[in-house]
Amino acid sequence: MSVSNFISQVVGGGVVGGFLGSLVIRRLDTNSKRDLLDKEVKGALKLIDYELTICITTVSIFLEKKCKSKPGPIRDEAYRSVQKLLATELGNSDMMKLAAIYESLPVFKENMEDLYNTGKMVKSYIDSLDFFLTKLREGQKLVKTLTSL
Repeated sequence: MSVSNFISQVVGGGVVGGFLGSLVIRRLDTNSKRDLLDKEVKGALKLIDYELTICITTVSIFLEKKCKSKPGPIRDEAYRSVQKLLATELGNSDMMKLAAIYESLPVFKENMEDLYNTGKMVKSYIDSLDFFLTKLREGQKLVKTLTSL
């Protein structure tokens, strides 16, 4: 083997080896970023699960007490804080289901406050709160399913 052949093999092998090595490192870096993003999404979903638990408990207690106890918190801060992340990472259908639940929170919160303030058991409001409670539970079930993926 001549010196020029040896040099061309070493240089050629180094270029190819370096190129392949950079591809491997890039792939590992991409996987690492994806893993981190998956953890962020799961963390966001856990926050929403906790928030939905609070809402479910609040509505349930309010209905059990026949609307005579001051309504507890109906919150959406956790959802609002992770909404952009979830909008980019969840499927459109799942995101729309969560958004629909959270967009209706102010209406149901107002219904609860009206029931409490008037002291009257208005059937349409009670029915709407029962419906809302079902939607909250469906949302929580969706969040638990997404978290387990």
